[in-house]
Amino acid sequence: METAFQDIRITGLDANKSHNFPSQDGTHRIYLTLSAVPPAIWRDIFEREHRTPRSGIWRRATVEDGCIVIICTPEELEKYHLDALKKDVKNTNEKFKLSIQENQDEEARFRQSEEDRKKRLEDLGNRLKFD
Repeated sequence: METAFQDIRITGLDANKSHNFPSQDGTHRIYLTLSAVPPAIWRDIFEREHRTPRSGIWRRATVEDGCIVIICTPEELEKYHLDALKKDVKNTNEKFKLSIQENQDEEARFRQSEEDRKKRLEDLGNRLKFD
């Protein structure tokens, strides 16, 4: 039996992985740790969620293994991006759970359709007269 999805959260900043980005403006490649390594569908949803800028300063963020990676200055992260990323993660969790429910509903409809088809064939077999 599949375990229930646990919401993914941003849990910290990985200072060991984070490093300067080659530029003159003090940007860093910053790794924010997640509470779990998200599935591929979750990552896809996150990337769509994050496309919507939430402030005048927007930076692309991606999910790599168990981290969100963003290239910005540490000050920008603190002032603008962390709250936006938290909202993106929250929205992603909600949409991911909806997609799980939709998949389960679709599978249930398919199983019911197969059971109905099998029952119709069994009924037909019982009505047909064979020698």
